[in-house]
Amino acid sequence: MGSIKHHVEGMTCEHCENSVKHALKGMKKIKNLNVDHVRGVLSYESNVDLSDEIKKRLSSTPYNLVSKNEVMMKTAQFTLIMILILALGGYFYNKFSLNAFSTEIGLTGAFIFGLITSFHCMGMCGGIAVTQIQSEVTSQNITKSLIYNFSRILTYALIGGSIGAIGKGLSLSFQTRGIIFLAIGGFMLMMGGKNLGLIKFKMPVINLGFSKIGSKRSSVLTGVLNGFMPCGPLQTMQVIALSTMSFMGGFSMMLAYGLGTVPLMFLFANVGSLIGKKYHGQLVKASGILVIVMAMSVISQGVNALGLTVPLVESKSVGYAAIVDGVQVVNMDINGYYDIEDVKVKKDIPVRIVMNATRLNGCIDTITIPEYNLGLGLVPGENIMEFTPTSAGNLRLTCWMSMVSTSLEVTE
Repeated sequence: MGSIKHHVEGMTCEHCENSVKHALKGMKKIKNLNVDHVRGVLSYESNVDLSDEIKKRLSSTPYNLVSKNEVMMKTAQFTLIMILILALGGYFYNKFSLNAFSTEIGLTGAFIFGLITSFHCMGMCGGIAVTQIQSEVTSQNITKSLIYNFSRILTYALIGGSIGAIGKGLSLSFQTRGIIFLAIGGFMLMMGGKNLGLIKFKMPVINLGFSKIGSKRSSVLTGVLNGFMPCGPLQTMQVIALSTMSFMGGFSMMLAYGLGTVPLMFLFANVGSLIGKKYHGQLVKASGILVIVMAMSVISQGVNALGLTVPLVESKSVGYAAIVDGVQVVNMDINGYYDIEDVKVKKDIPVRIVMNATRLNGCIDTITIPEYNLGLGLVPGENIMEFTPTSAGNLRLTCWMSMVSTSLEVTE
């Protein structure tokens, strides 16, 4: 008697396992039946391969036997579809500059601003939204997604109202932003690993009752936490909320903006709900891959926001920046990314970075130096940033969302 394993399509939870076991109940030739929805397999001991009979018994259920290659192919297809959607969103967003919006836009403008920047939201927070899609029941997925989005935009609105009422913008330090990014990235890694079946975990039981990661209450918590996610477009709207100088003004402005981000975020997270239940297992695995990729990006943002760099093994810079009137001059081209001159600078001597911006977008229209808490809004043409480095090392320069970065070598 040998051990036989089959891949099962469509299982996503313990209820699925029990349904498969019930369908196979009474098969006398099967010994030690084990069903694992995480890995998507069933195994048993028998003298013969019972796949044909198992297929017949599962024919009246949403589950069926498939080959390992079929599982991998469908997972890859779903992953590619999600990546293409995100790439398309990024393409549209990069055609747009936040400088196009002033601080005098009305509620309609705030809503349109939300619609446009939601292309960025998909790339920034789409992985978090996808984590709410855990059930094989479409109505449950839609409900949890709506609760998540409602909690997220309500958090936006309450923060906006508070900013408007107290007349002070919510400005997070680079260090705080970095810690938040790392925490969210770590959470996304856990969720991605869970969807892929690499790890098993449950949310700890606390007094508020958030005991199940897939529960509606968990969707509320996830939405609230997402509302505090550091984000360039969100901070732009917070400045606009500040200009209203009232709670209702800031609340309504941020609410309009949040509502504008909902359509694309909701559609992206729930595209799988339009697919048959039998493919849900592969869709969950595909979302796991996507969430892990996004998590690495968010963690990278955290590293950039903290100003951390990889220690220099060997300098790529062949010479030092030219000194003009006692100032080290470094040139940089900005054409959708940062292309800084390949030179070194010395510490304790003023540095002037002369930036020629030929193409800006919503991400890189502001440049920051986290280590020195410096930031500069960019405009087409020449931009100048001046500072004095006080320590040697690899100095990180990054966009305000910590997504695009470059570095400058500082020596003794």
